[in-house]
Amino acid sequence: MLTDITPDKSLVKKLGLSGYRTEQALAELVDNSIDARIPGHTTNIVVRLDFDGRSITVTDDGRGMDGAELAEAMVIARSAKDADKLGQFGMGMKGACSALGKHFEIITSPEGSGAQYRVKYDETEWLGDASKGWDNFEVEETRAFSGEEDWHGTRVEISFPTVPLYPNQTARFRDRFGLRYSPYLESGQVAIRVNTLACRPTSPTLAEGSEWVPVNIDLGFGMHITGRLGLLEKRSVRGRYGIHLFKNGRLIRAFEKFGFPPHPENSRLIGELSLDHVPVNFNKSRFIENARYAEALDEFRKSKVLSRMLRSSKPVRRPAVSIASVMDYFGGRGPARRMERRVGATESARALGAAVGGEFSVRAPGGIPVRVSFGDADGPLYAASVKDGAAEIRVNTGSAMFGLVGNPAFLAGLVASEAEMVSRNPGSAAVLEERNARVEGFVREWTTAAATGGGAGRVELRDREVPVPDIYGYGLYNDLIEVHDFLKDNFAMKFQFTALSTLRPYLHNMLGRAVYTVHTLPGNAETAAGLIMDEFGNEIVAAAQPGPKMIMAFFNAERVRAMVAVREYMVIPGSTVASPAKAFADLIIEKSVHKAPIHDDEPRMVLYSMLRRGLVDMDQVRRHVRRVKQTRRLEQIIEAGPA
Repeated sequence: MLTDITPDKSLVKKLGLSGYRTEQALAELVDNSIDARIPGHTTNIVVRLDFDGRSITVTDDGRGMDGAELAEAMVIARSAKDADKLGQFGMGMKGACSALGKHFEIITSPEGSGAQYRVKYDETEWLGDASKGWDNFEVEETRAFSGEEDWHGTRVEISFPTVPLYPNQTARFRDRFGLRYSPYLESGQVAIRVNTLACRPTSPTLAEGSEWVPVNIDLGFGMHITGRLGLLEKRSVRGRYGIHLFKNGRLIRAFEKFGFPPHPENSRLIGELSLDHVPVNFNKSRFIENARYAEALDEFRKSKVLSRMLRSSKPVRRPAVSIASVMDYFGGRGPARRMERRVGATESARALGAAVGGEFSVRAPGGIPVRVSFGDADGPLYAASVKDGAAEIRVNTGSAMFGLVGNPAFLAGLVASEAEMVSRNPGSAAVLEERNARVEGFVREWTTAAATGGGAGRVELRDREVPVPDIYGYGLYNDLIEVHDFLKDNFAMKFQFTALSTLRPYLHNMLGRAVYTVHTLPGNAETAAGLIMDEFGNEIVAAAQPGPKMIMAFFNAERVRAMVAVREYMVIPGSTVASPAKAFADLIIEKSVHKAPIHDDEPRMVLYSMLRRGLVDMDQVRRHVRRVKQTRRLEQIIEAGPA
């Protein structure tokens, strides 16, 4: 049986409902203007937003179209453009116009013709008039505009807009298009204005003395990646670093963490890569992650140029006090200096790097010389001995006691002070050795009590090697990466960022300001909150077990931008960052038990958003929700259906 499968007339309207943002829809029209540029000439493109008259116009002086070409352009999914053009799918113009308004006109005139062609689309008329169909869409032909006989190009006029228009968009779109079309603007192929504002190519400010480093990576089947990498003058604490990914000179993704993880140490890296051989979705908002994309990602991740730039991006910070200066002080060769209470693991490693495998000599006034060395071994914090008229102190950086101190220089001071005592009284070495062995045993027993089933007062140390989930489209919210890494370096107990910390990109109604969620074991919330406040108190309020009143008081305050709510639970499973399914279960607890300030529909919207992205399956969700005794709430969400 043969049947007619002509698309329903509502297809044009439905294309406009396919997820275009205002900027993306305008960019589709700008793409078409760029594709129509005349070789050897700068194509002028003007985007006009009429806030009073409620209309949008995109005009160019490109080569234009004749009547047949305009008719072809109105056929959905038909495109005669080459693969290197920005518009390839034959859906962008129709979908973009429909997304922006209910009525649009396209007026075009080919170069040198003196004629112009026009099509009109009115959603109400098109859907309501049964006589209008795919086979009788009208293309009008007239003379060119009065006084403009020589004009050529295309004008798209959209009225009755269905998107918001407001004056702030002018500057915002100017900046976004400056970034999106930088290669075309830099080369002079196009000039773009948004109302009266000219778009300028976006060029990041590189660190003084640094230059762009070229990227050219060969792939299989004659494909390759080209681009450049640089180091920003200042680190970006808002995630505005990473790789701009282009296809055929058009930006597809900005500030993408392509081939490397988001982390403060990487926050000076900036770059541009062209992935011309990788397909994009039809509204050009992302790359299709097929085998070509995976190959490009993998080869770039392994490239020497990326590794070299990431190393250069890392901060070169050193503690204010070195271990050598501590030893100099006790040897009478240096003054006292200010010492930090704690330093991060990276800084600690640098401080010890000069010491491990080397020696420092201390000579107390009137005493024998003392040689101090560092190494990693089992046993007490250090061992002392006297040999050939000199004392020797061997510091064990692998001891349990060493691992509990926030700054290794403090322990260096302890060792040096007792080295003086050994130099004056060599017989004290045996007493110190026994004392250190007893302290080592105490620390090891108390920090591993959980293994013997200790009660409420147990200390359960975190396994610092548990990997953070590596799931595309899911992870710790950017603003929390530095807080997470700080806790990982300075808080030995178990903790986990979850719910409002990992699902924030999926939330829509958080009252503007941010509340994040961290879980830890009973008795540890105050300590974790105190550490965060000490380090980030100018930006973040941290509170142990905050109730709804405390959270609302934070929203009414003005001093800081975010709150971290540290909550205590008997079990903290797995990584320091929760899996998507567990984070969703914890989100339900935040909403139903702790009265988090989010809209009632947020859990439902988050769940179905993650299901659509393949981040979770329903069995995983049910298992985690069952553990927190919120099965009934989950069933209510499922009954309500997709958001």
